[in-house]
Amino acid sequence: MSGAVSPLGGSSITRPVAQPFDVVEVTAGFQHTCVRTSRGLVRCWGDNSRGQAGSPFPAPRITEVANLTNVAGLSAGYQHTCARLTDGTVRCWGDNANGQSAPSGYRVIF
Repeated sequence: MSGAVSPLGGSSITRPVAQPFDVVEVTAGFQHTCVRTSRGLVRCWGDNSRGQAGSPFPAPRITEVANLTNVAGLSAGYQHTCARLTDGTVRCWGDNANGQSAPSGYRVIF
């Protein structure tokens, strides 16, 4: 993995992303990106207007998702993100306007 990112389309612009940790999985939503590290942690950056980057604050910088460990899998949607933990449970955060982060009767963690 080169650590470079580039926009979709005809542009050939790339930018290295600081990577001070071992990335084993990458997922991207509409305007946010998250990575899972080899230690089972999640770090996100980009738009956080719906909490999809896992922080109560804007996340233009790489931010570790708090209180989330032992992550085995990761998937981002339009404005939400979900993680599958090693114990088989799933944790989701971000926009829940249509029940995409937590079905009725369940609670979104962020």
